Amino acid sequence: MREQSYKVQEIFKWFSKYDKEDICIKSKSKEFFIEINNKSLPHLLGLQYINDNESKHGVLKGQRLYNKINEENLSDQDIYDLIAEHNANKIDSVANRINTFKEFMENLENGYIFEQTNQYTQIKSNYLVVQTKNNQFLHLGIRKEEYGDIITEFEVDNRTKDILETYFAREDINYFENSRIFEKITEISKYNDKTKKYELFSFKEDKEKHFWENETETEEKER
Repeated sequence: MREQSYKVQEIFKWFSKYDKEDICIKSKSKEFFIEINNKSLPHLLGLQYINDNESKHGVLKGQRLYNKINEENLSDQDIYDLIAEHNANKIDSVANRINTFKEFMENLENGYIFEQTNQYTQIKSNYLVVQTKNNQFLHLGIRKEEYGDIITEFEVDNRTKDILETYFAREDINYFENSRIFEKITEISKYNDKTKKYELFSFKEDKEKHFWENETETEEKER
């Protein structure tokens, strides 16, 4: 019997801590308000490729896809076997996503914001958070859309609600080479329901308490 690994399940468990949390990502001129949710995670990892696109039962996506992988406790090998059966050319891409996604998110504050400028892609993201690792450009795609005013308990909130659409790696800059912006992320914050305000945040817990404090101190010294 072959040895089983459960990296995808570990990512699911880690990511679920932030389910339904609202975060804000800021750079010099851009601001993204995003609700983190479990149902978006399978697509970020490329797990939609386990589907048989010709199945009479339809394609699983979103929450249904998340539930299948989570509730059936699929191992990494189970997942790769399904991809090999239905979308064999995607195995390397999915493996790369799985192996880099958590670290990417834990170092999100090191990313740079670009416009997504590839005219020939099917992805709908209009902005990218980009990091580099091992001669690869890691891309987190953000779809920014206006939804109008959001009525909260106390006030009208006219922020946008933006979507984490995709995550992928490339060895080229084809998706942002014509971007008019190139901005380092300056702040990540998470909404606190108790205090009713956004507070500094990192996906890596041991960074959360001191990272942004150190960044602020450094900026003040440089002024």
